[in-house]
Amino acid sequence: MYTLMENTGHKLLNSFFFLLISGLSFGQKMKPTEWSCVLKGETLNIGDTLILEFRGNIPEHQSVYATNFECDLGPFPTKIAFLDSSRSYNAIGNAYSKGEIAEYDSIFGCEVRKFKKTAVIGQKMVLRSSEPTLKGRIEYQTCTDEMCLQFYVEFEMVGNKLIRIQNVN
Repeated sequence: MYTLMENTGHKLLNSFFFLLISGLSFGQKMKPTEWSCVLKGETLNIGDTLILEFRGNIPEHQSVYATNFECDLGPFPTKIAFLDSSRSYNAIGNAYSKGEIAEYDSIFGCEVRKFKKTAVIGQKMVLRSSEPTLKGRIEYQTCTDEMCLQFYVEFEMVGNKLIRIQNVN
């Protein structure tokens, strides 16, 4: 009898831990958005105003928060952080979103702006070099109906050529 109860207890305990670990690992397998980047403008001359535009293909049943909403204690808006020190450009204003939708989020208790299938984030800039080097990262939050995760994408461009763009989580 002792062996039967001990064996049953171990099976129940092992089953509980398996389900717990499976649930945690399932949540961590949320796919990041796949990003691309292009520098939009006619020429690359000193003084030209250009748009650095990022496009993200968002996985099904996920959303990405936009750059432009205010929500105390809510989700994190997407932002672009420039990391290069060459300063071959001057950013004009903050990054902006294009094509996002506004929704009331009952979990956070506020109106948020987010993308459902495709995200478009832009940054206006003025060139200080005809061969600008742009390095940085996109910081964004992706959510499903059950959870949210923060992701980071590093990018590097030289001139109008994309050298690298990749998720680093």
